[in-house]
Amino acid sequence: MPKPPSTEVQYLPKVGPPAAPKLAKLGLKTGWDLLRYLPRRYEDRRNMPPIGRVQIGQWVTICGDLKAVEARPTRRGMVMLKAIVGDRTGRIALTWFNQPWIARALEKHEGRILAYGLVKEVNGSICEIAAPEYELISDEDDPEDFLRIVPIYRLTEGVPQKLVRRAVRSAIENCLEEVIDPIPEDLRLREGVRDLRWSLARIHHPESEEERLEARRRLVFEEFFYLQVGMAMKRAELGEEMGIAFPIGQLLEDVGDVPINSLFSADPSQPQSGGLWSQIHQMLPFELTRAQHRVIEEIWSDMARPHPMNRLVQGDVGSGKTVVAACAILAAVRSGYQAAIMAPTEILAEQHYANFKRLFEPLGIEVELLVGKLTPTQKRK
Repeated sequence: MPKPPSTEVQYLPKVGPPAAPKLAKLGLKTGWDLLRYLPRRYEDRRNMPPIGRVQIGQWVTICGDLKAVEARPTRRGMVMLKAIVGDRTGRIALTWFNQPWIARALEKHEGRILAYGLVKEVNGSICEIAAPEYELISDEDDPEDFLRIVPIYRLTEGVPQKLVRRAVRSAIENCLEEVIDPIPEDLRLREGVRDLRWSLARIHHPESEEERLEARRRLVFEEFFYLQVGMAMKRAELGEEMGIAFPIGQLLEDVGDVPINSLFSADPSQPQSGGLWSQIHQMLPFELTRAQHRVIEEIWSDMARPHPMNRLVQGDVGSGKTVVAACAILAAVRSGYQAAIMAPTEILAEQHYANFKRLFEPLGIEVELLVGKLTPTQKRK
């Protein structure tokens, strides 16, 4: 019988109570957690190169027999662990520093080892992979894992790759049937995306690169869908709140500027007389583009309404987003208010301060810098 996605991992077949505390280290407590725990990368084991054919500077996955394990101290007081892995075509060294738990695991292991990493050149005839991701292979492992694209998950100490892989597979086999797709079918068909069950199964176990990309596209679409719905709900809430209605129209019309509903039709290359536009032309050493005119028009229109504005200005580096912000600030200040621009770092704040000071001081507008390193007295001032 299928199980609901909310089933705790300890009750999933092939997982059980002993594995639950280990999976909890990764935040994996339910079947749904496992289904949504996406691989960080994949290994295409359908075409693994023989060890004798690996190239220097190549990221590869190799599989071979564990020939020897040696741990020895270095001059810097660390312990270097070296494992020699070989197949019928050649040998390669795997090295780790100060990781004794790996030494214990390798010393107990009899059989093959799977490793992924960057091949480096070392002295002698054996190449080396330093600090590789590795997986110990036993006779009980599924041989099909060596004939397909295998998911590789983010791990933490004490949680082996095989455990996460086995738990995810159990969630797919037992919980996937009960997953409800939140995206309506008509919307999926219109946007050309797959259903959620197919996408979750294929993002973990793709049969091809095309399937992986198709599954990923659906999951990415879902993230953006939720984001858009959330923004629409927030926008609707903001539409009910009361805010400042800036007298933009009065600032334009009283001094001879064009009406706000005609801004886009105005010729950007021709300075307007008086008011905001003349101050903008005085402030800027260049002419605004039509795109900048259009965005300023939209922002000023929002500012004129008695509701809070929630707007994202998007553009390439150097497209003039800061200039658009300056025009919005100018309108707020000329309406009798203060304005603030926030930056994520002090360095960026200082750069903005220098730019805005250069733009606004010729118009008699004072610009100040407020950063964390100021004293309490300076901040209050």
